[in-house]
Amino acid sequence: MRNWFAYRPCCYPFTIALIVAIVFCCYILWPIGQTDRLPAQREGLHGNGDFHMESLDVNSKRILETGDLFVVLSLNPGEPLPKATGEKTRTAVPEKFHGYQVLGQIEVRDATTRAELVAALERGILEADGLRGCFEPRHGIRAADGGETVDLVICFECVHMYVYRGQDASNPNVVSISQSPLPVFRSVLDRAGIPTAPSMFQ
Repeated sequence: MRNWFAYRPCCYPFTIALIVAIVFCCYILWPIGQTDRLPAQREGLHGNGDFHMESLDVNSKRILETGDLFVVLSLNPGEPLPKATGEKTRTAVPEKFHGYQVLGQIEVRDATTRAELVAALERGILEADGLRGCFEPRHGIRAADGGETVDLVICFECVHMYVYRGQDASNPNVVSISQSPLPVFRSVLDRAGIPTAPSMFQ
């Protein structure tokens, strides 16, 4: 059998161009085919059933911006203290926020301070670029508007947070966030004299 291309040298440029086009299409389309795998990969990171990398929903933003309650919390990311027993140690039982010990908290009633916190939070979400496979939260927010509540458990070191809406604490959303809001949160807690847990990078 004769080599077809040996007698048609003019076809070589066309063949090379065709091969390049096929390789290029594969390069472009391959990531699209991988998107179906991402939820499973993300779920495996923390082992829960709802692991979404998304922005805050509209209703959560509304509650954070204009709700009638806005509380900033300082959290201990380590193991909770042992449960106290007996009359003498009863007051040593730590308050918990979604399983994490609360070192202190302050209700933010100043509109300017609240706006600064929310703006920093939204900016951090826009700046987010992926997340780390750890979660050691040192900050939290509880916002409410009437009977609606939004709780944020935030780990700036691991650049993501858990978002709990309503009373359902079993199925939070996960939102990526940069470390840029951290100075604003620290400033609010420092002015209130509330201790904060040392950074994991210290």
